[in-house]
This record gives sequence, C-alpha cells and structure tokens, in this order.
Amino acid sequence: MKEELKLKVNELKRDNIIDHAEKLFSELGIENTTMDIIAKDTGISKRTVYTYFSSKTELYQAILYRANKEMYEYF
Repeated sequence: MKEELKLKVNELKRDNIIDHAEKLFSELGIENTTMDIIAKDTGISKRTVYTYFSSKTELYQAILYRANKEMYEYF
C-alpha cells in the first residue's frame, strides 16, 4: 500500500515538472529555458528535477511523448 502511494506521488511530481517545463518551453523557447528556471517555476530544487530527468533533452522528449500519447488516445 505504501509503495503504491509512493509511486503515485512520484508520478504526480514528474507530471508537474513536465507541465511547468512545457509552459516555459512555449514561453521562453527551449534554448532559453534552463533546468534552474524549470525548478524555480515548479517550486522544487534543481536536484529534484534531475531526479526525474537526466537532462533538458530527456524532459523535452517526455513532453513530446505525452503529447503524442494524448493525440493517439484522441484518435
């Protein structure tokens, strides 16, 4: 039971990071958005961001994956 809750919390944190990064990439551009900016906007430490994503590229890929998944489910 505790393990299930922990996995859900981690999933929510990861989704929150993706949400904020997507907004920032859209507003500032990918090149101008840093992991520091993403962490600050999300309200977490940069270390926590790196716990979930090893790089800005990996984070961008997660955004693309989610968008692709949503389109696939829509159609």
